[in-house]
Amino acid sequence: MMLWGASIEPNEIPGELAEHLKVYDLITARESYTYDALVKNGLENSTRLVADPAFLLTSEYLDLPENWKEGHMIGINLSPLILSYAKKRNTIIESIHILVEYILNNTNMGIALIPHVRHSTTDDVSVLLPIFEKY
Repeated sequence: MMLWGASIEPNEIPGELAEHLKVYDLITARESYTYDALVKNGLENSTRLVADPAFLLTSEYLDLPENWKEGHMIGINLSPLILSYAKKRNTIIESIHILVEYILNNTNMGIALIPHVRHSTTDDVSVLLPIFEKY
């Protein structure tokens, strides 16, 4: 049995979860902090550090938008997930607007809003679209 592409908060592993994870023949961890925590909790024989599967996909080259500034773009992501952890959601949103305005008014850089997650239950576009529409 295999747990593929694990991403586990290190403080969640000790105890019951570590015992449960011992049933796996192989656990592939997609970042070093998960890997290190699994090893620290006695799972070194079954754990391997691997690249996130998303980084192993075949590239698909597309035409860039007409206003793309090659070599002069800043990518910004904001997600409902990040906002759900925020104590002051509006502070984060206001900070993104201040950042965008600073970039547009004080640099020669363009901005690419980058949705990372597009799922029926959470969609980064839902929080990026108002930024796009404003600027």
